[in-house]
Amino acid sequence: MAPSVIWAQVSPLCVYSRSESTAQDLKLTGSFNYVNDPDKNKPADTVGNLELNFDHFADAPSLGFLVDANAKADLKKNILSYEAKGRANMRSYLGNSDAFGNWELGAGTKPGPQSVINFEVKARIGLGYGRFRDVTPYSKALRIQTRLIEMRSLSRPLAPESLQTLSDLIARQGEFADTAALVQGIAEVIEKTDQLKKKPLGAIELLRIEEILLEKGDSKRCGWDVSMGVSYPLVDTGRQTRELSLHTEFNYALAPAPRSQFTSQIGMDAQLDFLEEHVLIAEAKYMYRFSDRIDSQVSYNFQSTKIRTSVPFETQSITLGVNFQFQANLNLTAKLYLTHNTGFEEWAQRLTVTWNYDFF
Repeated sequence: MAPSVIWAQVSPLCVYSRSESTAQDLKLTGSFNYVNDPDKNKPADTVGNLELNFDHFADAPSLGFLVDANAKADLKKNILSYEAKGRANMRSYLGNSDAFGNWELGAGTKPGPQSVINFEVKARIGLGYGRFRDVTPYSKALRIQTRLIEMRSLSRPLAPESLQTLSDLIARQGEFADTAALVQGIAEVIEKTDQLKKKPLGAIELLRIEEILLEKGDSKRCGWDVSMGVSYPLVDTGRQTRELSLHTEFNYALAPAPRSQFTSQIGMDAQLDFLEEHVLIAEAKYMYRFSDRIDSQVSYNFQSTKIRTSVPFETQSITLGVNFQFQANLNLTAKLYLTHNTGFEEWAQRLTVTWNYDFF
Protein backbone atom coordinates (compact mmCIF):
# COMPACT_ATOMS: atom_id res chain seq x y z
CA MET A 1 0.00 0.00 0.00
CA ALA A 2 1.29 3.43 -0.95
CA PRO A 3 2.37 5.76 1.88
CA SER A 4 -0.18 8.34 0.74
CA VAL A 5 -3.00 5.83 1.13
CA ILE A 6 -1.80 4.96 4.64
CA TRP A 7 -1.74 8.65 5.55
CA ALA A 8 -5.30 9.11 4.29
CA GLN A 9 -6.52 6.20 6.38
CA VAL A 10 -4.94 7.19 9.71
CA SER A 11 -5.57 10.95 9.54
CA PRO A 12 -7.49 11.81 12.73
CA LEU A 13 -11.16 12.68 12.26
CA CYS A 14 -11.62 14.62 15.46
CA VAL A 15 -9.74 17.65 14.09
CA TYR A 16 -12.82 18.42 11.99
CA SER A 17 -15.06 21.10 13.45
CA ARG A 18 -18.19 22.79 12.16
CA SER A 19 -20.30 25.39 13.95
CA GLU A 20 -23.47 23.37 13.35
CA SER A 21 -23.86 19.63 12.81
CA THR A 22 -26.72 17.17 12.63
CA ALA A 23 -27.07 13.43 12.11
CA GLN A 24 -29.88 10.89 12.26
CA ASP A 25 -30.33 7.16 11.89
CA LEU A 26 -33.33 4.81 11.77
CA LYS A 27 -32.67 1.07 11.77
CA LEU A 28 -34.91 -2.00 11.82
CA THR A 29 -33.45 -5.35 12.94
CA GLY A 30 -35.12 -8.74 13.17
CA SER A 31 -34.59 -12.50 13.38
CA PHE A 32 -36.77 -15.61 13.48
CA ASN A 33 -36.11 -19.25 14.39
CA TYR A 34 -38.56 -22.17 14.35
CA VAL A 35 -37.65 -25.52 15.97
CA ASN A 36 -39.69 -28.72 15.74
CA ASP A 37 -37.66 -31.85 16.58
CA PRO A 38 -39.71 -35.09 16.53
CA ASP A 39 -36.92 -36.90 18.38
CA LYS A 40 -37.46 -34.68 21.41
CA ASN A 41 -40.64 -35.03 23.42
CA LYS A 42 -41.22 -31.27 23.36
CA PRO A 43 -43.69 -29.01 21.55
CA ALA A 44 -42.56 -26.93 18.62
CA ASP A 45 -40.76 -23.77 19.67
CA THR A 46 -40.66 -20.39 17.93
CA VAL A 47 -38.04 -17.76 18.75
CA GLY A 48 -37.86 -14.37 17.11
CA ASN A 49 -37.28 -10.70 17.74
CA LEU A 50 -37.86 -7.37 16.06
CA GLU A 51 -36.06 -4.16 17.09
CA LEU A 52 -36.39 -0.56 15.91
CA ASN A 53 -33.77 2.09 16.77
CA PHE A 54 -34.00 5.82 16.09
CA ASP A 55 -31.33 8.45 16.81
CA HIS A 56 -31.33 12.17 15.98
CA PHE A 57 -28.47 14.45 17.00
CA ALA A 58 -28.04 18.20 16.45
CA ASP A 59 -25.49 20.65 17.82
CA ALA A 60 -25.12 24.42 17.46
CA PRO A 61 -22.97 26.97 19.36
CA SER A 62 -25.75 27.80 21.83
CA LEU A 63 -28.06 24.76 21.71
CA GLY A 64 -27.81 20.99 21.52
CA PHE A 65 -30.61 18.49 20.95
CA LEU A 66 -30.79 14.71 21.13
CA VAL A 67 -33.70 12.35 20.54
CA ASP A 68 -33.30 8.58 20.68
CA ALA A 69 -35.76 5.73 20.97
CA ASN A 70 -35.67 1.94 21.04
CA ALA A 71 -38.54 -0.53 20.71
CA LYS A 72 -38.24 -4.29 20.56
CA ALA A 73 -40.54 -7.30 20.62
CA ASP A 74 -39.54 -10.89 21.43
CA LEU A 75 -41.39 -14.09 20.58
CA LYS A 76 -40.40 -17.16 22.59
CA LYS A 77 -42.42 -20.35 23.02
CA ASN A 78 -45.33 -18.59 21.29
CA ILE A 79 -45.37 -15.88 23.97
CA LEU A 80 -44.91 -12.28 22.81
CA SER A 81 -43.20 -9.70 25.04
CA TYR A 82 -42.18 -6.14 24.26
CA GLU A 83 -40.12 -3.27 25.63
CA ALA A 84 -39.77 0.37 24.56
CA LYS A 85 -37.94 3.45 25.76
CA GLY A 86 -37.07 6.91 24.48
CA ARG A 87 -35.87 10.32 25.55
CA ALA A 88 -35.65 13.93 24.38
CA ASN A 89 -32.66 15.87 25.67
CA MET A 90 -31.96 19.59 25.21
CA ARG A 91 -28.80 21.44 26.19
CA SER A 92 -28.43 25.18 26.50
CA TYR A 93 -24.77 26.21 26.31
CA LEU A 94 -23.54 29.19 28.33
CA GLY A 95 -22.16 31.79 25.96
CA ASN A 96 -19.61 30.24 23.59
CA SER A 97 -18.34 27.78 26.19
CA ASP A 98 -18.94 24.03 26.51
CA ALA A 99 -20.74 24.41 29.86
CA PHE A 100 -24.45 23.66 29.58
CA GLY A 101 -27.74 23.36 31.36
CA ASN A 102 -29.41 20.01 30.73
CA TRP A 103 -33.16 19.23 30.41
CA GLU A 104 -34.46 15.77 29.62
CA LEU A 105 -37.77 13.93 29.46
CA GLY A 106 -37.73 10.14 29.13
CA ALA A 107 -40.39 7.45 28.96
CA GLY A 108 -40.35 3.69 28.69
CA THR A 109 -41.71 0.34 29.68
CA LYS A 110 -40.05 -2.17 31.95
CA PRO A 111 -41.00 -5.76 32.84
CA GLY A 112 -42.58 -6.46 36.19
CA PRO A 113 -43.56 -9.60 38.10
CA GLN A 114 -45.93 -12.12 36.45
CA SER A 115 -45.27 -10.67 32.98
CA VAL A 116 -46.80 -7.31 33.93
CA ILE A 117 -45.47 -4.37 31.90
CA ASN A 118 -44.84 -1.21 33.94
CA PHE A 119 -44.73 2.27 32.44
CA GLU A 120 -42.40 5.07 33.55
CA VAL A 121 -42.01 8.75 32.69
CA LYS A 122 -39.04 10.57 34.18
CA ALA A 123 -37.93 14.23 34.07
CA ARG A 124 -34.32 15.27 34.60
CA ILE A 125 -32.50 18.57 35.03
CA GLY A 126 -28.82 19.28 35.64
CA LEU A 127 -25.55 20.93 34.67
CA GLY A 128 -22.64 19.63 32.65
CA TYR A 129 -19.59 20.34 30.55
CA GLY A 130 -18.48 19.01 27.19
CA ARG A 131 -19.65 18.74 23.61
CA PHE A 132 -19.99 16.21 20.81
CA ARG A 133 -19.41 16.83 17.10
CA ASP A 134 -20.60 14.87 14.11
CA VAL A 135 -17.52 14.20 11.97
CA THR A 136 -19.26 11.97 9.41
CA PRO A 137 -18.79 14.51 6.56
CA TYR A 138 -15.02 14.59 7.15
CA SER A 139 -14.94 10.79 7.35
CA LYS A 140 -16.66 10.51 3.97
CA ALA A 141 -14.31 13.13 2.48
CA LEU A 142 -11.28 11.12 3.62
CA ARG A 143 -12.77 7.91 2.22
CA ILE A 144 -13.39 9.60 -1.14
CA GLN A 145 -9.79 10.78 -1.15
CA THR A 146 -8.49 7.29 -0.31
CA ARG A 147 -10.63 5.66 -3.01
CA LEU A 148 -9.39 8.08 -5.70
CA ILE A 149 -5.78 7.50 -4.68
CA GLU A 150 -6.29 3.74 -4.92
CA MET A 151 -7.77 4.24 -8.39
CA ARG A 152 -4.77 6.43 -9.33
CA SER A 153 -7.09 9.35 -10.05
CA LEU A 154 -5.22 11.34 -7.38
CA SER A 155 -1.45 11.31 -7.20
CA ARG A 156 -1.31 12.44 -3.56
CA PRO A 157 -3.65 13.50 -0.69
CA LEU A 158 -5.68 16.67 -1.08
CA ALA A 159 -4.72 19.84 0.74
CA PRO A 160 -6.39 20.35 4.15
CA GLU A 161 -8.37 23.28 2.73
CA SER A 162 -9.77 21.07 -0.05
CA LEU A 163 -10.74 18.36 2.44
CA GLN A 164 -12.51 20.97 4.56
CA THR A 165 -14.41 22.21 1.50
CA LEU A 166 -15.47 18.65 0.58
CA SER A 167 -16.60 18.04 4.16
CA ASP A 168 -18.70 21.21 4.19
CA LEU A 169 -20.35 20.21 0.89
CA ILE A 170 -21.22 16.77 2.28
CA ALA A 171 -22.56 18.35 5.50
CA ARG A 172 -24.89 20.50 3.36
CA GLN A 173 -26.12 17.52 1.38
CA GLY A 174 -29.77 18.45 1.94
CA GLU A 175 -29.29 21.75 0.08
CA PHE A 176 -28.56 19.98 -3.23
CA ALA A 177 -31.30 18.96 -5.64
CA ASP A 178 -30.13 15.33 -5.62
CA THR A 179 -27.08 13.15 -5.00
CA ALA A 180 -25.87 13.63 -8.58
CA ALA A 181 -25.66 17.40 -8.02
CA LEU A 182 -23.62 16.86 -4.84
CA VAL A 183 -21.28 14.44 -6.65
CA GLN A 184 -20.75 17.03 -9.38
CA GLY A 185 -19.95 19.70 -6.79
CA ILE A 186 -17.40 17.42 -5.12
CA ALA A 187 -15.84 16.57 -8.49
CA GLU A 188 -15.43 20.26 -9.33
CA VAL A 189 -13.57 20.91 -6.07
CA ILE A 190 -11.25 17.95 -6.65
CA GLU A 191 -10.61 18.86 -10.30
CA LYS A 192 -9.57 22.39 -9.35
CA THR A 193 -6.75 21.18 -7.10
CA ASP A 194 -3.22 21.08 -8.44
CA GLN A 195 -2.83 17.53 -7.06
CA LEU A 196 -5.04 16.03 -9.77
CA LYS A 197 -3.80 14.80 -13.10
CA LYS A 198 -4.84 17.14 -15.89
CA LYS A 199 -8.08 15.36 -16.78
CA PRO A 200 -11.62 15.38 -15.32
CA LEU A 201 -12.93 12.58 -13.19
CA GLY A 202 -14.55 9.82 -15.21
CA ALA A 203 -17.84 7.99 -14.80
CA ILE A 204 -16.26 5.23 -12.66
CA GLU A 205 -14.76 7.74 -10.22
CA LEU A 206 -18.08 9.61 -9.95
CA LEU A 207 -19.89 6.32 -9.29
CA ARG A 208 -17.48 5.43 -6.46
CA ILE A 209 -17.99 8.87 -4.90
CA GLU A 210 -21.77 8.39 -5.06
CA GLU A 211 -21.52 4.96 -3.40
CA ILE A 212 -19.66 6.45 -0.43
CA LEU A 213 -22.19 9.28 -0.09
CA LEU A 214 -25.15 6.87 -0.13
CA GLU A 215 -23.81 4.45 2.48
CA LYS A 216 -26.03 4.19 5.58
CA GLY A 217 -25.29 3.53 9.25
CA ASP A 218 -21.71 4.84 9.12
CA SER A 219 -21.96 7.96 11.30
CA LYS A 220 -18.90 9.16 13.22
CA ARG A 221 -18.79 11.32 16.36
CA CYS A 222 -16.08 12.79 18.54
CA GLY A 223 -16.20 14.43 21.94
CA TRP A 224 -16.98 13.92 25.60
CA ASP A 225 -19.20 15.32 28.32
CA VAL A 226 -19.88 14.93 32.02
CA SER A 227 -23.12 15.93 33.73
CA MET A 228 -24.78 15.85 37.13
CA GLY A 229 -28.39 16.49 38.06
CA VAL A 230 -31.57 15.30 39.67
CA SER A 231 -34.43 13.27 38.21
CA TYR A 232 -37.97 12.60 39.31
CA PRO A 233 -40.40 9.92 38.06
CA LEU A 234 -43.56 11.71 36.96
CA VAL A 235 -45.22 8.34 36.37
CA ASP A 236 -44.10 4.91 37.60
CA THR A 237 -46.74 2.19 37.67
CA GLY A 238 -44.30 -0.30 39.18
CA ARG A 239 -43.69 1.60 42.43
CA GLN A 240 -46.05 2.85 45.08
CA THR A 241 -43.86 5.82 46.00
CA ARG A 242 -41.85 8.18 43.79
CA GLU A 243 -38.64 9.71 45.07
CA LEU A 244 -36.14 12.29 43.86
CA SER A 245 -32.88 10.69 42.68
CA LEU A 246 -29.40 11.86 41.75
CA HIS A 247 -27.96 11.22 38.30
CA THR A 248 -24.30 11.33 37.18
CA GLU A 249 -23.12 10.51 33.67
CA PHE A 250 -19.92 10.52 31.60
CA ASN A 251 -19.88 9.96 27.82
CA TYR A 252 -16.94 9.66 25.45
CA ALA A 253 -16.65 9.12 21.69
CA LEU A 254 -13.58 8.83 19.46
CA ALA A 255 -13.25 8.15 15.73
CA PRO A 256 -9.58 7.19 15.26
CA ALA A 257 -9.98 6.69 11.49
CA PRO A 258 -12.72 6.62 8.84
CA ARG A 259 -13.16 2.88 9.40
CA SER A 260 -13.47 2.88 13.20
CA GLN A 261 -15.57 4.31 16.06
CA PHE A 262 -15.28 3.97 19.85
CA THR A 263 -18.00 5.03 22.30
CA SER A 264 -18.38 4.60 26.06
CA GLN A 265 -20.73 5.65 28.84
CA ILE A 266 -20.78 5.46 32.62
CA GLY A 267 -23.95 6.47 34.43
CA MET A 268 -25.32 6.20 37.94
CA ASP A 269 -28.83 6.76 39.32
CA ALA A 270 -29.04 6.80 43.09
CA GLN A 271 -31.29 7.84 45.94
CA LEU A 272 -30.04 10.46 48.37
CA ASP A 273 -28.61 7.56 50.38
CA PHE A 274 -26.76 6.13 47.37
CA LEU A 275 -25.16 3.30 49.35
CA GLU A 276 -28.59 1.81 49.99
CA GLU A 277 -30.20 2.13 46.55
CA HIS A 278 -28.56 2.80 43.19
CA VAL A 279 -28.15 1.62 39.61
CA LEU A 280 -24.70 1.76 38.00
CA ILE A 281 -24.34 1.21 34.24
CA ALA A 282 -21.12 1.11 32.20
CA GLU A 283 -20.92 0.50 28.45
CA ALA A 284 -18.13 0.47 25.87
CA LYS A 285 -18.32 -0.30 22.16
CA TYR A 286 -15.73 -0.44 19.37
CA MET A 287 -16.64 -0.76 15.69
CA TYR A 288 -14.24 -1.42 12.82
CA ARG A 289 -14.97 -1.72 9.10
CA PHE A 290 -12.76 -4.23 7.28
CA SER A 291 -14.09 -3.36 3.83
CA ASP A 292 -17.04 -1.68 2.13
CA ARG A 293 -19.07 -4.87 2.70
CA ILE A 294 -17.83 -6.23 6.04
CA ASP A 295 -17.56 -4.56 9.44
CA SER A 296 -17.36 -5.75 13.04
CA GLN A 297 -18.12 -4.61 16.56
CA VAL A 298 -17.16 -5.55 20.12
CA SER A 299 -19.13 -4.28 23.11
CA TYR A 300 -19.06 -4.70 26.88
CA ASN A 301 -21.93 -3.88 29.25
CA PHE A 302 -22.02 -3.88 33.05
CA GLN A 303 -24.97 -3.14 35.33
CA SER A 304 -25.14 -3.24 39.12
CA THR A 305 -28.49 -2.76 40.89
CA LYS A 306 -28.71 -2.23 44.65
CA ILE A 307 -32.14 -2.00 46.30
CA ARG A 308 -32.27 -1.27 50.03
CA THR A 309 -30.96 -4.16 52.13
CA SER A 310 -30.58 -6.59 49.22
CA VAL A 311 -27.26 -7.77 47.83
CA PRO A 312 -26.27 -5.92 44.62
CA PHE A 313 -27.31 -7.81 41.49
CA GLU A 314 -24.69 -7.55 38.74
CA THR A 315 -24.95 -8.39 35.05
CA GLN A 316 -22.06 -8.44 32.59
CA SER A 317 -22.31 -9.06 28.87
CA ILE A 318 -19.88 -9.20 25.96
CA THR A 319 -21.05 -9.05 22.36
CA LEU A 320 -18.98 -9.96 19.30
CA GLY A 321 -20.56 -9.24 15.93
CA VAL A 322 -19.76 -9.31 12.21
CA ASN A 323 -21.92 -7.46 9.70
CA PHE A 324 -22.23 -8.21 5.97
CA GLN A 325 -23.68 -5.49 3.75
CA PHE A 326 -25.56 -6.69 0.66
CA GLN A 327 -27.04 -3.38 -0.42
CA ALA A 328 -26.69 0.25 0.67
CA ASN A 329 -29.36 -0.23 3.35
CA LEU A 330 -29.68 -4.01 3.81
CA ASN A 331 -27.35 -5.96 6.15
CA LEU A 332 -26.95 -9.42 7.65
CA THR A 333 -25.32 -9.70 11.09
CA ALA A 334 -23.95 -12.66 13.08
CA LYS A 335 -23.50 -12.03 16.83
CA LEU A 336 -22.15 -14.02 19.76
CA TYR A 337 -23.49 -13.03 23.20
CA LEU A 338 -21.73 -13.91 26.46
CA THR A 339 -23.66 -13.08 29.64
CA HIS A 340 -22.89 -13.54 33.33
CA ASN A 341 -25.26 -12.79 36.21
CA THR A 342 -24.76 -12.76 39.97
CA GLY A 343 -25.22 -16.25 41.40
CA PHE A 344 -24.05 -18.13 38.29
CA GLU A 345 -20.60 -19.66 37.93
CA GLU A 346 -20.47 -19.84 34.12
CA TRP A 347 -21.18 -17.42 31.29
CA ALA A 348 -24.30 -18.02 29.19
CA GLN A 349 -23.69 -18.18 25.43
CA ARG A 350 -25.99 -17.34 22.53
CA LEU A 351 -25.41 -17.06 18.79
CA THR A 352 -27.83 -15.16 16.55
CA VAL A 353 -28.05 -14.23 12.89
CA THR A 354 -30.13 -11.10 12.21
CA TRP A 355 -30.96 -8.73 9.38
CA ASN A 356 -31.41 -4.97 9.56
CA TYR A 357 -32.72 -2.31 7.22
CA ASP A 358 -31.61 1.35 7.38
CA PHE A 359 -34.41 3.71 6.35
CA PHE A 360 -32.14 6.79 6.36
